[in-house]
Amino acid sequence: MNNLTKTKSSEKPNIIFIVMDGLRPKNLGCYGYSRNTSPNIDSLAKDSVIFDKHFSTNGTTDNSFLSYLSGRHIMKGFNMGVHASDGMFYTPEELKSFFDSGGKFLQEILKKNNYKTYCLKHLHGYQKNGFDYYFNETFSNGKKVKQPLLRNLFRNQKKLFKVLQKLYYFYHRNFKYLYVKEIKKKLKNIHSERATDEAIEIIRKNKGKENFFMLIDYVDTHRPYNPQKFMGKFKSCPNIIDWVTARYDESILYSDYQIGKILKALKEENLFEDTIICFLSDHGESLGEHGIYFDHHGIYDVSFHTPLIIHSKNLLPKKINTLTTHEDIPSTILDLAGIKYDPSIFDGKSLVPLIKNKIKKIRESIFMEEYLFARKVILRTEKYKYAEAKSEELARCISCNKIHGGIIELYDLQEDSNENTNIAKKNKKILVEMKIKLDKEMKEMKTRDEKRRLENILSNI
Repeated sequence: MNNLTKTKSSEKPNIIFIVMDGLRPKNLGCYGYSRNTSPNIDSLAKDSVIFDKHFSTNGTTDNSFLSYLSGRHIMKGFNMGVHASDGMFYTPEELKSFFDSGGKFLQEILKKNNYKTYCLKHLHGYQKNGFDYYFNETFSNGKKVKQPLLRNLFRNQKKLFKVLQKLYYFYHRNFKYLYVKEIKKKLKNIHSERATDEAIEIIRKNKGKENFFMLIDYVDTHRPYNPQKFMGKFKSCPNIIDWVTARYDESILYSDYQIGKILKALKEENLFEDTIICFLSDHGESLGEHGIYFDHHGIYDVSFHTPLIIHSKNLLPKKINTLTTHEDIPSTILDLAGIKYDPSIFDGKSLVPLIKNKIKKIRESIFMEEYLFARKVILRTEKYKYAEAKSEELARCISCNKIHGGIIELYDLQEDSNENTNIAKKNKKILVEMKIKLDKEMKEMKTRDEKRRLENILSNI
């Protein structure tokens, strides 16, 4: 990181990440959806670069957060003996390996280049690195928030928590009916309004005085889906999945409404053209596909396929239809901002050569991991998806108490884009080829991280 260049603030763009939790691109108008769920996002997309095959390599929020801000993937594939739910958050050992190997966050690099950094969401632990401002977990708008007694009591009682978690999922194995009961509660979520109001305040106070990087997080599209005043906007039939999908779509519309306010403020303060806007999601969402109801586990594209829209005055509108991942985002943003960096600290690759038609693709495959409710490693190419668990126990979903797809799964994505037919037994030649590629990818990732760790030690001697 010693080769970062510093330029005058007036020469650099502001940068805003707008993150919508659990968002399926297939439910956005700019990705071809029939409902008018996203008028403001669609308007932004018309003058932006849209990535059609963008994927999160993780199925959970915490892990995706690290990926799109660090350009790294902390691999859990070599620790497959630990069961699911432990993978929801990074362990101290995993985070230590990240920092020991020279891992850096985008906001840290930007801060060294005179950016003021804001994260309009609640942060914990490592997530706070590099941010000048973030939401305090115990305060909201200057007022102390009363914390749930049970959460505080069980926060550090991991064994007890796991027992309670198993009881919870056992109770919920009537699946969608009990989840719908949860979704029908009209919960008031003030996070989105607060994030929007504070974002606009930062924009108005700035008025070109200093460069800023701001991450704005919207959680309304995460179950139980809170569409706020847009409840009932989209009609649905009595079918449970249709009813929940309508609530989900209304939640997108509500978040889109908040995003519209921010875009308006940028234009009113004449900052829109001087701002790089990156719209994305942490992961997707399954609304009943593969028997996974209103959640984001499983190895399937509905849970890993996410939107990515990048707007900059220096980019011509276009659609890119090749494989990209969250790990590609930091280097792309740094290139667009004109900030030099050491590309070896990232797993991902800059998308700028792809955007400018200098290359046609940046990778042949994507390595992904499912470790929320089961333990599977995944390799996805343009044509095939291969996934495996090390045992029947690790393949079993602790939420549904069943194995989705199989212990080993193989799908022909061109013939079966919805991943309904597991061809692992029928096409053993392709299965072996994909297995070899997966093992090679995992080995290379481990070797790369060890090389980084050694280089980081030597640089500090």
